[in-house]
Amino acid sequence: MAFPGRPGRYIFTPEWLSAHENYRNVSAALDRIAPGKLLDVGCGSRPFQRASFQWVGLDVEGNPHADVVGTALALPFEDASFDAVLSTQVIEHVEDPAAMLRECARVLRDGGTMVLSGPQYFELHEEPRDFYRFTEYGLRLLCSQAGFEVAQVWREGCGLSLAGIAINSAILQIGGRPSSLLWKALKAPFFLLVNLCCYALGRVVRNDRDVQNYTMLAIRRPR
Repeated sequence: MAFPGRPGRYIFTPEWLSAHENYRNVSAALDRIAPGKLLDVGCGSRPFQRASFQWVGLDVEGNPHADVVGTALALPFEDASFDAVLSTQVIEHVEDPAAMLRECARVLRDGGTMVLSGPQYFELHEEPRDFYRFTEYGLRLLCSQAGFEVAQVWREGCGLSLAGIAINSAILQIGGRPSSLLWKALKAPFFLLVNLCCYALGRVVRNDRDVQNYTMLAIRRPR
């Protein structure tokens, strides 16, 4: 699930119900990390980058924003070489999520911090490299097995907001999901209406057991 630029910035976009919460919570997690050397695994366009960190972006070949080309399954760095790791909306696209988290733990110093986010629900995307969806407890288990202690979990896109995300995904499919500016302009009022209604209703009737996405803050246990 890729959110170009600042995630969730515009309320008339189809991903706003999910992305604005993800941006807020990842930012809150980063606020709790002391400045240091940070590895952004699957950095995309680096929407969370901060000048207070020594930011190292890793992504696959072809991403002009990456400092290092590589894979999350074999991070090209020495053990304990980072103070923090960030990975947002990447874990579902990796063939072996457990191996990815072990690699994140390997390159972190003891007591280092990982900020991780991944979906419980989202439509097929970035096909064919779309492999998994996760519950909170599945992510907790994977983190624990990799050597992390989960310190905090944020639940995003709950209850009726989740319904809005599904409605917007359906609207996107109308006309074969064309990318022309005209089509985007024609659909924007529908996205705005869905976002406003489902956000308001979701604040009144919130079901935290029906979740679109999770963001986690986890600490690397001593080796």
